[in-house]
Amino acid sequence: MHETAFAWDATERGTFQEDMFPLLKIPTLAHKPWVKQNIPIPPAIFRDVVSIIKEKMSAGVYKPSTSSYCSKWFCIVRKDGKSLCLVHDLQDSAVPPFVDSIAEAFACHSVYGILDLMVRYDHRTIHDEYCDLTTFQTPISTLRLTKLPMGYMNAVQIFHRDICWILKDEILEVTIPFIDDCPIKGPKSRYQNSDGTYQTIAQNSRIRCFICEHLQNVNHILHHLCHAGATISAKKCVIAVPSIIVLGHKVSFEGRILDKAKVQKIKDWPYCTNVTEVRGFLGLCLYCRIFIKDFAKPTCPLVKLTKKDVSFEFRDEHREAMDQAIVSSPALRTIDYNSERKVILAVDTSNIAVGYLLMQEGEDGKCYPARFGSITLNNHECCYSQAKLVLFGLFRTLHDGMINNPDLQPNATINCWIAGILLFDFELVHVPAHKHAVPDGLSRRPKAEEDEDGEEDYEEWIDECGAFTVELSNCREAHFESQPYPSEIPSTLSDSPSVLSQSLGIYSSEQTSPSVYEMEIPCSEKAIQREERLKVVKEFLETKKKPEGLEEVELASLVHLATWILRQAHDELGHKGIYSTCMQLLTHFWWPMLEQDVCWYVKSCHKCQICHLDRVHIPPVVAIPEPLFFKAYMDKFLMPKSNGFRYVTQACCSLTSYPEWAMLCTETGKTIGKFIFEQILCHWGAVAEIVTDNGGPYVLALDWLSKTFRICHI
Repeated sequence: MHETAFAWDATERGTFQEDMFPLLKIPTLAHKPWVKQNIPIPPAIFRDVVSIIKEKMSAGVYKPSTSSYCSKWFCIVRKDGKSLCLVHDLQDSAVPPFVDSIAEAFACHSVYGILDLMVRYDHRTIHDEYCDLTTFQTPISTLRLTKLPMGYMNAVQIFHRDICWILKDEILEVTIPFIDDCPIKGPKSRYQNSDGTYQTIAQNSRIRCFICEHLQNVNHILHHLCHAGATISAKKCVIAVPSIIVLGHKVSFEGRILDKAKVQKIKDWPYCTNVTEVRGFLGLCLYCRIFIKDFAKPTCPLVKLTKKDVSFEFRDEHREAMDQAIVSSPALRTIDYNSERKVILAVDTSNIAVGYLLMQEGEDGKCYPARFGSITLNNHECCYSQAKLVLFGLFRTLHDGMINNPDLQPNATINCWIAGILLFDFELVHVPAHKHAVPDGLSRRPKAEEDEDGEEDYEEWIDECGAFTVELSNCREAHFESQPYPSEIPSTLSDSPSVLSQSLGIYSSEQTSPSVYEMEIPCSEKAIQREERLKVVKEFLETKKKPEGLEEVELASLVHLATWILRQAHDELGHKGIYSTCMQLLTHFWWPMLEQDVCWYVKSCHKCQICHLDRVHIPPVVAIPEPLFFKAYMDKFLMPKSNGFRYVTQACCSLTSYPEWAMLCTETGKTIGKFIFEQILCHWGAVAEIVTDNGGPYVLALDWLSKTFRICHI
């Protein structure tokens, strides 16, 4: 039924339908045609390269070109180690898809399949207007591309976006494509009966239900690809197998396990002879970190070899511990967020690292690991106390992957961590040390050279999360309200609960605020006392029941009474300041915006303004008389030539308007400089300021005075 969807060689390759995918346009800036010299073809593969070019020409991918452009290209070996691939160099950039979450999503499924597109980039056609940009020189002739260039640095994202659009109806539930690979996952259950047999379809008792369901999903994906014009490599096609390799991870019904090829590389790694080789071996071992329990223990001897002032001696036990840990590593399962089974995050912190284990309860009640991890601490974080280490370890674990201590006195740093922890929804359970071995071992892993420094500003991350509501409010239209005066205070405060709610942040009975006990925040005794005090205040404002010790406190509920209280507290008690008046009132009264009303009343008191003791002292200013030509205005003007003179320069005193002038034959810096020196400086003394139009001769005149007589100007 889908025979046209499979291709055995490049000549049977398909092309995306133009009605679904328009012709590709390569964005460019204003530029001149470029001509780049190509890399020489190695003689050993020259014939193979020429055969590839001829094959591309016969398939219509390459066509002759007469363009003035010439781009670079080179040849690489494919993953199979035998065939070659031509790569064309066109500069652009984009971010590739995230691969770790894709591999994790395929774990723990009953059956798998994988489809590989034939000559993936040749499916997308380039617009004729932009084909000349891909022109390149070959041993045969000058050619140009008609399909998406493999070396175009945005080709990966373009092709990945096209495949995702084709399979958009099947993504997440059936497949998650990655560029040209389309892995297919079957049902999560194999529909196994209690007696060990499997459920079969009604039409054929030899076909199991999960296989039939998987084949239907494969048929849907083939239909989407065939309808879009894509073709699958028949040689690489896998329909139904128990396990596949997805982006370097082997996934099966048991979970995600280590790829045997990468494990074999670790086993076959030669003996290290220097620190650089040890670091390279550790970098390869980091691939296995999420699979290995107590990863720090087998790597600790290797990490010690990378430190300074340590004699280098690579022994068998350095390799045996890591090999044994890799062989015994368990399969990792994917977290099922749709089920009701608990997800457990076990965290432990030592003085060198934070270790954590993410796991989920299975249907049999056992806990199955999903990820192991460790986060090394820097020198400053290692000096935290034990209480701070435990809290900081939980905070770092929640931030990177994914409290209740009565002796802990919260400070600004700890409160910041608590705010970050409360962004996540979980139930906190204390586990004894003897049952917490896995996170404890991961927390004792020393820092390796390959680890990141972790210079991220965690406080800034918390501020960004907490400022989300501020961003929302900034998006709304600004609304300004003037603060009310005492005359605008409601006549009966009990009739306006919204004012009280806004002033004290009291919630209505239908939406009460959670207490510190319900939120499980670590609190000191003082914090608990403040919480009890707020409850008393809330009860007082709602029921007007006076608490113990506050029987003399009265609630001002009338406008004229509030104004009369302000007058009595300020005028009758000596016209005291804002602070004293507020303190006197708060011992007996309270109403909304009391402090603002007191501030307004004190500032508007006429007697206080008259009797104000502050006096502004203005020091006397003694006028200093200026001498003549202390400031001079200078300019020149052109005259009819007479007796060899052509110019007249003039300096006018700003105080008396008395002029000094001279006739000049030429307008130079030297002639004007002589006039300033002889008729002004020598006659009237130093000039403090000369005002000109910044003409060139006057600037040169000041430079001439500076060089000749050392009379410098500013």
